Amino acid sequence: QSESFEGALWSALRALEEKASLTRRLVNRSRDSGRMLIAQRFQEQLQEAEDNASILRDLLRNGVRDDTVDALGHLTERTGD
Repeated sequence: QSESFEGALWSALRALEEKASLTRRLVNRSRDSGRMLIAQRFQEQLQEAEDNASILRDLLRNGVRDDTVDALGHLTERTGD
């Protein structure tokens, strides 16, 4: 169970990194075309993706422990996910 959970975290990290890369390009294009309000919104999305990726990266770097998997498993059972 821990290995499949860790695999899912790696996939989520890659997805967040791809989202950040795409959003960074959108920020730059919006700024270059003078659409500052849109650029600001993309910048906020970029920051959120980078923050979340950092959290996952730290978790993966420190190792996924069985108690983390158990705790998240109980959480998803309660929420029905």
